[in-house]
Amino acid sequence: MTMLMKLSDVAVARGRQTLLSGLNCELLAGQVIVVLGPNGAGKSSLLLALAGLIPASGGIAISGRHL
Repeated sequence: MTMLMKLSDVAVARGRQTLLSGLNCELLAGQVIVVLGPNGAGKSSLLLALAGLIPASGGIAISGRHL
């Protein structure tokens, strides 16, 4: 299967607060995924970082191209 997205040690921080850290994941074509968690867990921050709307550290590659 073709890899659509790869996350390598992704971290997201806003101000001095770290919202996400150490996220590693590979998403393949044809997969369906769900992002679940309680309020304040960082779900929206992850999606904003994947869209390039907020800064993130680590590696984010979509279809082989790094953000």
